[in-house]
Amino acid sequence: MESLYAAWLRFRATYVAPGVQFLTDACIVLFLIQSADCLIQCLGCFYIHIKRIKPKPNSPALPDAEDPDAGYYPMVLVQIPMCNEKEVGVVFLALKHTILVTYRGGSRADELRRRDS
Repeated sequence: MESLYAAWLRFRATYVAPGVQFLTDACIVLFLIQSADCLIQCLGCFYIHIKRIKPKPNSPALPDAEDPDAGYYPMVLVQIPMCNEKEVGVVFLALKHTILVTYRGGSRADELRRRDS
């Protein structure tokens, strides 16, 4: 039994220990890199706070998206699941109509009345 235990110790010291030691050293190095990164970011934030640095836009400001008279219409992404293409087409058109009517400030009933007359 002692010879089996001694063989296990030799195997562990020869083959297992170097791999475990390498992984331990790699984890320590990664921890030091992460700690240095965090420290540098904290120092950068502290510098920006002390110097009161504000961001400056590179391009002119866009018109107000909430003002319909400004002529700016934001892009809207509508995702609809594609199960039955015919039904989805009808749902998509109804949804598009509802979004347009809502964005223009009217109601669906007003829009239908205008369309029928």
